[in-house]
Amino acid sequence: MKQENINQNVYTVPAADIYEYNEGFTLELEVPGVAKDDLELMIENDTLTINGKMDVTAYSDATITHREYKTHDYKRSFKISDEIEKIGVDAKLEDGVLTVHLKKKEEAKPKQIEIKVH
Repeated sequence: MKQENINQNVYTVPAADIYEYNEGFTLELEVPGVAKDDLELMIENDTLTINGKMDVTAYSDATITHREYKTHDYKRSFKISDEIEKIGVDAKLEDGVLTVHLKKKEEAKPKQIEIKVH
């Protein structure tokens, strides 16, 4: 995972897969260790921003003897087009994977055109 320094804080940029369907887009992001209540999704202007905070207080009384697992917060932004409905975004968190569904506006969906025979 890529890490960025933003405002002197270290954030992990979660890996993401993006799928396009006729009805819209689906984003899947890896956010292990983040609870649903510690995730925030916002659409402002044409940007979808996802913030996640890891709760590391469960280990606050322990001394770390070896670390390979990163415990940074997550942050990722995506530019979204005018084709996307900004209302009705659906998101779910399951097994450390955040899935976000973005619907296309009706006029942006593919249309079947009937061919007439003369």
